[in-house]
Amino acid sequence: MKVFIQQEFKEVQKAIADEEEKALHLVDIQEAMATAHVAEILADVQSHMERLMTQMAQAKEQLDTSNESAEPKEEVMKTDPDGERKTWTTNHSHFANELKKLNYLLKTTQLVS
Repeated sequence: MKVFIQQEFKEVQKAIADEEEKALHLVDIQEAMATAHVAEILADVQSHMERLMTQMAQAKEQLDTSNESAEPKEEVMKTDPDGERKTWTTNHSHFANELKKLNYLLKTTQLVS
């Protein structure tokens, strides 16, 4: 009877060890699947980020172009050599830059004089 109980106990221990091994193998498989899934998601995120960066660069370029064309313009009346009065459209920023240059020239010539 003692031998029979020992054999049954060994069989139960073996069954428990087999189940533990199966459970560990299942956990390994689940971890591998989770890792692969995360890698796939990261690749999708990277791709999406690259597309967004490209779109942002294009939008910035369009905005810069739009800002340049939307700069305020100034109309200036001038008389041409034939005596006719004509309206000229001037970009404010260009006009402002020219004024800055003239001011700089005036200051430098005053320093030299």
